Amino acid sequence: MRLRAKQVAVVIYQALGPELSGHISKYDADYMPRAFGDAMQNWGVSTVLIESGGWYTDAGRYLQKLNFIALLAAFSAIGDDSYATADPAIYDALPENGRSIYDLIIRDVQVIDGTGIAPFKADVAVNFDNGRGLIADLGDLDFHEANETVAGERLYLAPGLIGVIRDVDLGEPASLVKDAQKLLEKGFTTLLYVLPGQQLAQFARFRNDAGLPGNTGTVLRLDGPLESADAKLVLLERLATGPVGVLAGEDTVAEKLITSLTGKPVVPPEEADFTLKLRSHDPQLIQRLTEGQAQQWHLGHSATIKKGKVADFVLFSKGLLGRPKVHAVYVAGRLVWHVGK
Repeated sequence: MRLRAKQVAVVIYQALGPELSGHISKYDADYMPRAFGDAMQNWGVSTVLIESGGWYTDAGRYLQKLNFIALLAAFSAIGDDSYATADPAIYDALPENGRSIYDLIIRDVQVIDGTGIAPFKADVAVNFDNGRGLIADLGDLDFHEANETVAGERLYLAPGLIGVIRDVDLGEPASLVKDAQKLLEKGFTTLLYVLPGQQLAQFARFRNDAGLPGNTGTVLRLDGPLESADAKLVLLERLATGPVGVLAGEDTVAEKLITSLTGKPVVPPEEADFTLKLRSHDPQLIQRLTEGQAQQWHLGHSATIKKGKVADFVLFSKGLLGRPKVHAVYVAGRLVWHVGK
């Protein structure tokens, strides 16, 4: 059974060799009881598993062509029994594909991914790229290792929450840092501070000096209509300093000007969400405070638990009365707070 599988694999290798020289390897053939291919082999069926991976110059069509060639060659060889002449030693000589070792894996955790769907059990893997942790994979990763493993049984994993703070007193910097730390401990990894235009530069200096925890950004508060060309110019100059968007009442001129020239959102106060507490593990509530906030303010780096997203997430359990009890908070894959520490 294994001999036939090796011979068919050799047929595929020889068909693809001219296109993929140096880019074909074999996986460890150890038995994995939960692997679909191994389950089929238990029936006595010779099985070849093809994993295409990715190709750096192509978005999909090239790999589709190669998969077609591979399948056509295999079916043809099986149909006329020519596979039986293939030398299995060619397969044995293929290099081993390196085994994935992630930087961090959270195992057996209930994932609330931020999209509003029901929780699902999975392992979540993180790798670091230029010092920033990205979600490398999620699912059943039992056969993968990690430099650091965290037990997630009886815990939930959700994206870091995004909070919008509208009452900001720059005259009390110590209080601002303390409040930001408290919110981080509640699972808020990103805070957006609503400020009038004349305070943006002051806040930027304070943020650099004080070292606010987590991710921080600003929202420009527009207190009145733009009545002159100078006012419009000042607004655009202030937006260029980094605010993610504008909190403003009805001013059609301002909204059209901002969105057309900067692409930044203009949000009326009554439509903004200023919630700063996670009251339940309801996926819809978490979606509102993660993906919902990210969409409203045009953020997208870490609002969901998906492959490729920045690894900002919170681990929590159900506390008294079913309210979330935060156990750990990660920002860009690094543990920044743990219960009791």
